[in-house]
Amino acid sequence: MRKRLTILLATLALPAAADTACRYPDATAAARALFSDYHDFYARPRPELRHILTDRFLDVIARDIACPLGDRSCTPPADPWLNAASREIAGPPSYSKAGEEEDTATVRINYLLRGAHGTPHIREVLIYVVKPGKGNCWFVDDFLPSPSQSLTERVRAQSDARK
Repeated sequence: MRKRLTILLATLALPAAADTACRYPDATAAARALFSDYHDFYARPRPELRHILTDRFLDVIARDIACPLGDRSCTPPADPWLNAASREIAGPPSYSKAGEEEDTATVRINYLLRGAHGTPHIREVLIYVVKPGKGNCWFVDDFLPSPSQSLTERVRAQSDARK
């Protein structure tokens, strides 16, 4: 009986242990996952975002950008993957490192956008990733829709202006 209880408790602990496993041991893998699996990260906070975003960046999104969970009247912010003249992403992205140090990296994502008049143009965004603490896992810490524009800085400036 005791052995069965131990096995049951160990089995229940498996999802939690897997939940804390390192998901992105490479900076580019974290950026790729943000684009492909968490494309709408900015729209609504959800628990699984903690596997890819730093606590700091997740806090910025949850507090200042995203619609609260369950609030159907909230209009999500504009898609930061697109620019004002874009309608849709029209092709697969390419990824390259724009810089990397021991615990920080910047990953460049280039992809084709199709504008309102069908004119395609290349869009480049930068994803700033970090290895917080002493681990080897990479987490997204900021999104730069242009090389000189940080999503975090823009949100903080808007928040400060409202005060």
